[in-house]
Amino acid sequence: MILRLICLVTLLITGWGEKNVNHKKMEPVDFYIKITRKVFGRPATITIVQSDRLEVQLFTPRAITPGEVKERRLTPEETQAMSEFMKTFPLEDLKEHYIYGGVKDGTELHFLIRVDQFEKNIFIGNYYQDDLGILVQEIVKLFSRDYIGYYRENVPFPEKN
Repeated sequence: MILRLICLVTLLITGWGEKNVNHKKMEPVDFYIKITRKVFGRPATITIVQSDRLEVQLFTPRAITPGEVKERRLTPEETQAMSEFMKTFPLEDLKEHYIYGGVKDGTELHFLIRVDQFEKNIFIGNYYQDDLGILVQEIVKLFSRDYIGYYRENVPFPEKN
């Protein structure tokens, strides 16, 4: 109990959480996220999240064009939440490749992420990267089901930085 009280007082004194003194909402960022999940080298799903809409393209085996496309507009609350998340997302710190070479086939994801004017392509091969995993969790919340399937449990290979 005393530890909680000390933490609360410390937070109040230091002004923790007060990024904008006038308490106005910061301007939203423009973002575009495209995640291509491949199976045997061919697209299985393409998930796209933009500042105002989201879309998933579902491919049948051996298809080169999507068999089904599902899309909808984001609600203002969803747009605000994703914008706030993307403001703090460490895109510039991420590498372009995360690969565990001990497996010849398995999880293969291609990320194209743009926040405002900064853009990065990232390839994942049988590897779990924490920041991208958290991003996928945020995106999956926007859909009625998980079309990406990128979780630490699904990629049980050693993480190497």
